[in-house]
Amino acid sequence: PILLPTIEGIIKKRYINKSSLIQLSDTLVTLTYSSEYPSNDNIIFRIKSNDGVHWSENVDTLHFENGKCTYGTLISVTNQQLLFYVNEKNINEPEYEKNIYMKKSNDGGQTWIDTVEIVHSKGEIDRARVLKDSSGVIWMFYQEEQPTRFEEFTQTDIVFIKSMDNGITWTEPQEFTTYKGFDGWHNVNIINGKPYVSFSTTRDTKLLSEIDTYNIFFGIAEESEDKFTPPEIYKKEFAYINNYPKIDMKIRVYVDDDNEIKDVIFNYQLENNSPTELTLFDDGSHNDFDANDGIYGNVINGFSFNYSLKYYFETGDNIGNTSKTIQSNVSAPFNDGSTVYAMDVNNIWLPLNNRGILADAHATDSTGRSHGGGGFDESSFISSGGFALSGYNNGKLWANGIMSYSRVEDYYPGKVNSDPDDILNRIYFLKSNSPPFSETWQMWKDAVNLGAKFYDGDGDGIYNPVDKNGNGQWDPNEDRPDLLGDQTAWCVFNDGVPSDWRYFSNVNPMGIEVKQTVFAYSPQTFPELSNVIFIRYNIENTGTVADKLESVYFGAWADPDLGEYSDDLVGCDTLLNSSYCYNDGPDNIYGINPPAFFTTLLQGPHAYLPGESFIDNNGNALFDLGIDTPLDTANILSGQLLGETYLPGAKNQSVKSYIHYMQGHPTQGDPDNEIQLRCYMEGKNQACKLIDPCNWEFGQVFNMNCEDVNLLCMYSGDPVTQNGWICTQGFDQRQMVNTGPFVLEKGKP
Repeated sequence: PILLPTIEGIIKKRYINKSSLIQLSDTLVTLTYSSEYPSNDNIIFRIKSNDGVHWSENVDTLHFENGKCTYGTLISVTNQQLLFYVNEKNINEPEYEKNIYMKKSNDGGQTWIDTVEIVHSKGEIDRARVLKDSSGVIWMFYQEEQPTRFEEFTQTDIVFIKSMDNGITWTEPQEFTTYKGFDGWHNVNIINGKPYVSFSTTRDTKLLSEIDTYNIFFGIAEESEDKFTPPEIYKKEFAYINNYPKIDMKIRVYVDDDNEIKDVIFNYQLENNSPTELTLFDDGSHNDFDANDGIYGNVINGFSFNYSLKYYFETGDNIGNTSKTIQSNVSAPFNDGSTVYAMDVNNIWLPLNNRGILADAHATDSTGRSHGGGGFDESSFISSGGFALSGYNNGKLWANGIMSYSRVEDYYPGKVNSDPDDILNRIYFLKSNSPPFSETWQMWKDAVNLGAKFYDGDGDGIYNPVDKNGNGQWDPNEDRPDLLGDQTAWCVFNDGVPSDWRYFSNVNPMGIEVKQTVFAYSPQTFPELSNVIFIRYNIENTGTVADKLESVYFGAWADPDLGEYSDDLVGCDTLLNSSYCYNDGPDNIYGINPPAFFTTLLQGPHAYLPGESFIDNNGNALFDLGIDTPLDTANILSGQLLGETYLPGAKNQSVKSYIHYMQGHPTQGDPDNEIQLRCYMEGKNQACKLIDPCNWEFGQVFNMNCEDVNLLCMYSGDPVTQNGWICTQGFDQRQMVNTGPFVLEKGKP
């Protein structure tokens, strides 16, 4: 092996990739390469050799104007005239993922002119490979993402164009591959005057793994025909209907092919029974949505709740090409897939479970990999999230929550006094692209029975999603579920975990029920919300323990991890009702531009506060409409369909305190009991004392007096201007932003 003299510096060398080795003449070899080191995004590098062993130590650089460059390829027209082709992501045209450009040199590469666009595509294009055959024809091969009949899936094909006049004009693109799955990562060489193309493909690999695996194929441009492609199985779906004591299993699979699909079969073996073949249909009458939409379905009735089966899908087309999936197993489906869901609608990946844990739950992503943690771009931003509650019942302090990394997990799935293992205590999800009145709309009936909201179009108080006029569209006089954004996940849980099983073992359940709604928008709907997930907590005292729980605080809790977890800094912005986590420099995983993670209180709990939100004219410390004088009005936001509720005489509470703590710290570690958690929620340390910002090892006060600092909100300064109380020591952080106090009266969320 010969170590090539590329970019200097060990760190920069780690980012070198997507190179191209070209022999320009009998005595000149050149290597071009990209560097993903952030400051090099619009540069292609080149080194040269006259014998392949000794390389120039001077690295040439070729700059492009717009953005990230990859796969640079040189072609020599004459000894002095060179053409240079490059993939480039144009940051000035966000609707186009990548283009291919050319630069020309008339002096052997000393200077370059005329950046010309060669390929322009709405789909993502990549891996431009350019070469010249012995007759002088220039061939360019690239992979291009193409739409499929299913909006959520794309196929990738290899496409080529030719130039017979040294790159001045080009032919129309021709498809080299036509398979409905992935063909790409190709290499090209001229053999006997013909372009031979080898490439990776997912065709004929379904039996190997649930996740993508690859075979290598090859062919000759303008000679090989890609007409024996197997059908592509894009997606399989299972759903269940509760017909206690049995369940029905709905099966769907998404299939497409270049040729006509002949059949789609679901092969299954239930426990130790004989194998069974079930034909799936695309006729609009077998759980398959619309006829001839490529979605095949059927239903199997009468399974037991704890059934177990082995299965695989098989499909074939009218000329004999077939595809099979790997044999898989389904065991006790209501304990697998119904208790965990992943929000994967925009730039954030956030798994959650039906007990209130955010991020610290394992779900399977679009690549088939099962993992936990909240993901953003190339890494994670949160390991675990949840909440804390504390208050008083007849003068006795209680505290509970969902804070998994601090070992506090006090909530069961379902409503108060229900069976936590009931299959109805699952996560119910909605998507804006699902057809009106479809399966998820019908399953929302179970969610409504558990307390979920819905739009009552006909005003009868009963959720019954029916297309009354048969037009296939939802109309305002028809019922529909409480879909917020483009994806909604809803569940209910309660603080019924017995004291013996709690980390705070002397705190009993308080009869608290939490209905959680997590929702988000797709970038196509609201690009400005592409980095946002919303969480709505509806907190209710059911009255099984007390009619009134007083002086209640709520805390939004998180264990943030921005890439490398040990260098995180934290703070709060009292004007924006937010806490945040950030880095003050490069991160080992995110690089020089790590993100920041905010938790923002958008709607605080409402509280009736004499002298603050109303004038108590009759002196009974309660707000009496028509007697007392409102000074403020609280509002409860319920989305565009359900609107707002106004509460005169009340106000929405804002952030009252912010705290961070660290595992293992003697005075600022994980809370060991309800007293320490309550102290944290009040903005104090474990001993319920305020922290002195001028004598605190993890922070410092800049450009102001310590006595002017808000002691209840740690690190409320501005880290950009270095003004106020700033966190100065990176650490593995845990944080909580708190609001209160308010009263939880029986039956009043």
